[in-house]
Amino acid sequence: FVEVFKEAVCRLAPLTLLDALEMIKELRFYQILKGARGLPEMDVPAIQRMLVDLSELAIDFREQIEEVDINPLIPLKMGNGVIAVDVLIVNQR
Repeated sequence: FVEVFKEAVCRLAPLTLLDALEMIKELRFYQILKGARGLPEMDVPAIQRMLVDLSELAIDFREQIEEVDINPLIPLKMGNGVIAVDVLIVNQR
């Protein structure tokens, strides 16, 4: 839905779980993740953990990583995690 709504949120690493949740809640499609219109609730805590882990990776490898693109990131039903279908990590030159 990020591309459909043409929106994104950004923060500087490192992130906390609270930072990650605030980022997710800023997205207009947050209610869809929470299970709008009969859809199952998605695993928002797994998205939070992924964002925190990614921010830690960015800190740990700040000299090497220039950019990270995960597209799409598919949240699964609550308790089942997320799937990163395609990930691009660009090295600094």
